[in-house]
Amino acid sequence: MNGIIEKIRSFAVKEIEAKSVIMDKQDEFPYDLYSKFTGEGFLGLTVPKVYGGLENNTASWMKVTEEMAKISAPSSFFNHMPKLVIDSILYHGTKEQKDKYIKYIINGDMLPAFAMTEPNFGSDAGSITTKAELEGDKYVINGEKTWVAFATNADLVLLWASTNLDKGSRGITAFVFNPKETKGFSAEKIEMLGFRGLEIGKMKFNNMEVPIEGRIGEEGEGFKIGMKLLDSGRLSISAMAIGLAESAMIEALHYSRKRKQFGQPIFNFQSIQFMIAEMATDIAAAKKLAYSGADLIDKGERVTLESSQSKMFSSDMAMKHTEKALQIHGAYGYSYNSKVQKLFREAKATQIFEGTSQIQRYIVARELVKRHNL
Repeated sequence: MNGIIEKIRSFAVKEIEAKSVIMDKQDEFPYDLYSKFTGEGFLGLTVPKVYGGLENNTASWMKVTEEMAKISAPSSFFNHMPKLVIDSILYHGTKEQKDKYIKYIINGDMLPAFAMTEPNFGSDAGSITTKAELEGDKYVINGEKTWVAFATNADLVLLWASTNLDKGSRGITAFVFNPKETKGFSAEKIEMLGFRGLEIGKMKFNNMEVPIEGRIGEEGEGFKIGMKLLDSGRLSISAMAIGLAESAMIEALHYSRKRKQFGQPIFNFQSIQFMIAEMATDIAAAKKLAYSGADLIDKGERVTLESSQSKMFSSDMAMKHTEKALQIHGAYGYSYNSKVQKLFREAKATQIFEGTSQIQRYIVARELVKRHNL
């Protein structure tokens, strides 16, 4: 994996760093940067060779996310989001769907979006109200999704809708479609505090028609598919949070070594040293949690407990330590000219994406009851 780490670090410094500030200020999707990223083959790390991938392990995918997040957390979504869509098709799609989509996502010819959250629910995915009704050889879909990355510019959408509202989570079904070729679809961007440049927004479906060939798996299997994807997705958000925290620690180290007060660098003060020591220790612990979860995925084990523990710890850790880094920088850290204020804004999102820190605690407690047969 060392070769991959060196490759992504070089790419991040050379290609991403200069675009990071522009993405944040202009809030526009950097198509040229995404094209360069996919051109390096990073999206195919865990995909079988038959579909143009490299058949690498889950840890390598997470490491790419982590290294990109150190430079620009929004750009790490280039790696995070497509993987979830690829996996849904790879493990649950038909051969025709795999042939039609996977290699094009890997090559960057299709930008995929993951549409699950709705205006009236977030963590309670079983309460989906977007409805899909089978009429002949097509589904007619009505409803709305929100907080979708790449909402306005996606070439492919992985959508969750209910084919039977009375069955709750057991009535949820997954679909895939091209929004640019589908009538009844519309989307608009939402301006975000952080993670700008990703065209995050909301989608509306007004009698939108998706052929039956666009269904992923069978009717009613969508919730199970989605929850499995979120297990790996939460580990990816963990890697994102780790990257943010590590970047904040490095910024704090550099600043505290050169900033002088009372005739000496502020790093010499015990209070600053203690803050940075705690950052480093928590980052190391977060890495152990996250990458042990990746190993379990590759062994084919269920990781709902481990992924929720990892995301809960890593995102809370990132929020705590980016705030400390900002505090170390003082007034400069609070200005828009500093890097740490951007890290702080984006760390907050890791406590929300793929389920809030509060819902992770609920999942952990519930999984512990299952594990101990209580």
